[in-house]
Amino acid sequence: MDRSFQGMRDVSLHGTAAWPASGRRNAFVMRNNRTSIAGSSRMSVSGRSSQSIQVITRTRLHDVKLFGLPLPVLVTEALTFADRSTAVSAHISPDGWAWLVCGRRLLIWQYKQTPAMAQQRRPPSTQCRELTLPASELAHRADLVWVYAKEDSVVPSCIAVSPEGSVRYWPSVAYEGTSVEDSTDLQGQECDSLTSISSLGCILATTTSTIVRLQPEVINGRHCVTCTTLKPPQSILGGIGRRMSSLIFGSLPTAGGTEAKLVRVAAVEKTSCNKEQTEFIVYVLTEHTLQKWSVTPHDVERLIWECEVGRRIREAFQEKVWDPQGGNPDEQESWLLDMQPTSDGVAILAASVHPQISQNMQFAIATLSTDLGVPPTRLKSFTPLKNEVVPRKTEQDLSQYQLLIAGHSALVFSQRNVLVFPLSNLSDEPDAIEFRNEGDRLLGGSVCANVPVFFSKSHGLVAISPLDYSPHDFSSQNDSIAFGADVSVSECGDTSVLEQDLEELTTQTQNVDARMKAAFLYHVSKNQAQCEALVRELFPRNEIQISDIDSPLDVAVVKVSQDLIDDIPARDPRWVEMKTSNISLSSSTSLHILRQVEQKQHALDLFFNFLVDLKLWERLSAVVSFGVVMATTHVLAEQAEKLVAAIALHQLQSEHGTSIETAIRLALDLERERPTGKLNAKDLFYRKVSGIQRAIQVLVKWSEDQVHSERSPAEVARQLSEINEIILEVVRQVIQYRQQKEEIFQPNNHLEVGLCEYLPWTASAGPGGLRDALLKQQSLTLKFGARSTGDPKLKAKLYDQVLNIIDIILDGKKCHLESVRGSNKFTVLFEQYQKVRSNLIEPFVEDREYERAVMLAEKYYDFKTLVQICEITNNRERLDVYIEKFKDQDFSQFLFSWYIQEQKPGRLLETFRAGSGLSAAAQNASQQAALKRFLGDHPSLSWLQHVFLNDFQTASDTLSNLAQQETELLRRKKSMLSLAKLALLASGETEARSDQRALLDAELDLVAHQEDLPESVLVAHGYDIDTLHVLPPGELIQLLICNENQSADEYTFKKALDLLKYEENQKSELRLKIWCQAILRDTWLEADADIPLNVVQKTVFYKLVALIVFMDITGQSLKELVPSKDRLLDAIELEKLPDYESFKYLISIAYEHFEIALAE
Repeated sequence: MDRSFQGMRDVSLHGTAAWPASGRRNAFVMRNNRTSIAGSSRMSVSGRSSQSIQVITRTRLHDVKLFGLPLPVLVTEALTFADRSTAVSAHISPDGWAWLVCGRRLLIWQYKQTPAMAQQRRPPSTQCRELTLPASELAHRADLVWVYAKEDSVVPSCIAVSPEGSVRYWPSVAYEGTSVEDSTDLQGQECDSLTSISSLGCILATTTSTIVRLQPEVINGRHCVTCTTLKPPQSILGGIGRRMSSLIFGSLPTAGGTEAKLVRVAAVEKTSCNKEQTEFIVYVLTEHTLQKWSVTPHDVERLIWECEVGRRIREAFQEKVWDPQGGNPDEQESWLLDMQPTSDGVAILAASVHPQISQNMQFAIATLSTDLGVPPTRLKSFTPLKNEVVPRKTEQDLSQYQLLIAGHSALVFSQRNVLVFPLSNLSDEPDAIEFRNEGDRLLGGSVCANVPVFFSKSHGLVAISPLDYSPHDFSSQNDSIAFGADVSVSECGDTSVLEQDLEELTTQTQNVDARMKAAFLYHVSKNQAQCEALVRELFPRNEIQISDIDSPLDVAVVKVSQDLIDDIPARDPRWVEMKTSNISLSSSTSLHILRQVEQKQHALDLFFNFLVDLKLWERLSAVVSFGVVMATTHVLAEQAEKLVAAIALHQLQSEHGTSIETAIRLALDLERERPTGKLNAKDLFYRKVSGIQRAIQVLVKWSEDQVHSERSPAEVARQLSEINEIILEVVRQVIQYRQQKEEIFQPNNHLEVGLCEYLPWTASAGPGGLRDALLKQQSLTLKFGARSTGDPKLKAKLYDQVLNIIDIILDGKKCHLESVRGSNKFTVLFEQYQKVRSNLIEPFVEDREYERAVMLAEKYYDFKTLVQICEITNNRERLDVYIEKFKDQDFSQFLFSWYIQEQKPGRLLETFRAGSGLSAAAQNASQQAALKRFLGDHPSLSWLQHVFLNDFQTASDTLSNLAQQETELLRRKKSMLSLAKLALLASGETEARSDQRALLDAELDLVAHQEDLPESVLVAHGYDIDTLHVLPPGELIQLLICNENQSADEYTFKKALDLLKYEENQKSELRLKIWCQAILRDTWLEADADIPLNVVQKTVFYKLVALIVFMDITGQSLKELVPSKDRLLDAIELEKLPDYESFKYLISIAYEHFEIALAE
């Protein structure tokens, strides 16, 4: 059955109209089809009601309507009675405040309810505040004023800067007399603009591109303004972006060159996983370059990169505008006029003229992707605009042209005109609106809640909106969850079915998916009673929320979501043959592929809002996806991301048509799908959005085929570069969407900790993910692209692409790792992560691409690479920066350990030697404390640090302890003991530490005894003379008295006896052995029987006793050292004497002789 919508009443979506994509309308506007407001009746601006919408004029596509609250009387009077010579300007803040500068008068009022008032349910204030600006010889401008309301405050604060740089700050505009004065030291530069960075203050820019951060603070109870000039880094590895841009674009203007004229400053708050860390990205556009800065609350402002864009835009003008008309490039002039942030970078308004061809100005909008840590290597897009005829103007006149990005449109305006271009096709004819009333002009323009709002001198605040849209809708926005753009019937598929089909879905009691679809459609059709009843029946609520894997609710939600993104276009007749018996949700109805995918995206947003409204979202738990337990919300996010990827891929077809069509054909071949009927390959591929990853996978496979083909290396490199552009742009848009929607898709709080993992499809392996493909593409690009090409520009581009691919891989692995922190998997996955990180970043170091390696190493905490590069480049200052920057990650401890592991202890101590002047970190007390903690585990180095700190006593103690523990090398122990004694002497506490000195002397004596051992004895016992280890006292005694020591005499044996004091164990046994060995040195035969004493006096035994007696006057040592006669005679060793009986006789004579001698 053909489930069409014709001829029967439908159940369909209803929603509030959003700012539509004008380019999607079938609207062709002639060049002269412009609308002027001069003919419309002038309305009483001050008397209009805030509840009524008064249309000033209407074009074919847009309305121009009064906007916001009525203007205060003070403002209308100032506009009415201002002298022609008085400079008048206005500014509209998105926060609900507006201000008018008229001479030195500053008028501030509220044009809509602020967020703080909305929370407190307070109506907007109708009061207008008047302040006086600082004195100035130059004209004040509204761009040098910023009005902001602090959190929970309904009365705003204000900062104003004069063109000369005088700062005046009002903590509250309610008290004009309470202000703070300050002055910026700009050395004569003229101030151009103030740009808010929320709680971090403002960015003040001069006309010559000097950037100053103004931070209102309260110090010691007093208000003040801190002024900090933003300066690029000057270290070797600082200014990475500048040097990388130089490789790509050529040399950049330097500080010593001509001052760069400022064009625009824009600030964007960066989305971060760390909710407590606010970071703003500040873009500074000059007449030649674009700078990207990072500003955070506590860190130093950091220049991320700088790139040359002026020349690139000039070349684009020449290529797309003037070359087709035969223009000489040298005759062209171009200017950068304005800049606005976009979702992934910036859009730049530029103008050019070629006098050789025409004196009329040609305008264009160029876009750059800037969300990565490296400067863009090319323009993302460049589109000449079909503007009205504008004669050549002066630079001052050109500066009046400004750019706004609102919803699906780009608006270029001057004081008299507004041109509205559809973003989907900037080359379309614009809708032109003119403000030609006498005395009327536009004093300023801004975007409020995605609505372009202008300040007309005659009409006040006016909004330009599509015909099916009212700006009043934005003044009453609710706080409901918003997954994507505002959804309307015109923006998505009908998401509707016939009533009989809806009833059929409802009655399929065994099919949970079908009944959930029915509930969704009831919700869309505003049939809440039916919807809620069906949901209660399907998924009754439990009192206790439990974490359940693959519950019926979770499985059904994932299935319906996938059906939505893989749905067959409902109204495309070519799909009739492929429709199944299942009832389709008709999530897309367009006949155009891109529109079909966009409609699916909006339908999916509706489905998510249905889950939230029915309180099903908060009950979602987890499902198993590709073998991994993931939070259901993360799986839903993956499906939404694949829609983003499909849209991005389709948008790239105009630039990379051949490559993408080849990928689509290969992907279908892989799935064995063939176009049938009038359907083509694109229809089949883009219908099944859930398999969009196939395109990237086959692109990589195609890259591998190209590498191994017969194509030249240069052709292969260019092909790799093109494929990388496709892959990176698709994944970039996916990641950007992921970051923007991070909070929305956070898992619910009831999930058990450690139950789920988060493995993004861009980082998962296998057919469902991109990790394997990205790793292969990175390897191919590095080996056969960057390392093979001889073209410097292409080489730099390929290296950048490798860097970006690695960034994607590591970011995905890091997300996965964080999701399992605290579980058993973490340790194993972390080791894998470290290995992959090292393998991916190391090639940059090998290829001397240090700056790129540093970018990745800093982002992913690869401290090893950071230290290696600093060592290679001998950049000590950068090490100091890292120590401070990564202090919470213990970078200093890693650095210390790395020096030890690399056997570079000297570099460690030299780098951190206090007072050496070699390192700023050495002067940092916290770093000294960190080093002290580290060296506590490495005493072999800590004593040197104590010496550097003049702590000689601690150094002596440390060396003494080290010497006591030393057993491997005798000479090392001797050095430690000598240094310990020297440090003790240097400490000046020798007398107080006499015991320590005595201990050191004793240890040195022991070393000396070992050094006196004959080499022949050591060799005989197998000791290595060159690496002689420390011998214990007992072993040393044994070597002194051994038989191999043939030169041993009474003095040698006396040394052995002296060593007994160092031996705690077996002292008695060793003493007996020493005497036995001394006795065995002689035969003890009675050669002279008549005088036996002569025989005794010739023995070593006698001489040893005589030596002891001679050296000890008291005789105390003789008693302690000489054993008794009976003890000697009992010794088994002496029984091997040749004539033991003769020995007993002679030894008795000896003992009797000594007793008589001592008695006398």
